Amino acid sequence: MNKTEFKLKVFSLSERLFPMVSRMLGNRANAEDAIQEIMIKLWVKRKHIAEHPNIQGLVFSTARNHCIDILRKKKLDIN
Repeated sequence: MNKTEFKLKVFSLSERLFPMVSRMLGNRANAEDAIQEIMIKLWVKRKHIAEHPNIQGLVFSTARNHCIDILRKKKLDIN
């Protein structure tokens, strides 16, 4: 997957990810940071993403799992 394909198939979903990530993390700044981190993760795995049958599902599940990881880490930091 090259840069153009990534922008069309993955990065274009970032606007649709924002409401979900924002709800999960509780504020806009954390959501923006998380989406950047998610896109970096996906960019690193772009060769595998190109072969995936459901790219949109992969992007959304990656975002959900990333948010859960952030929330778990935050909970551990508090305790």
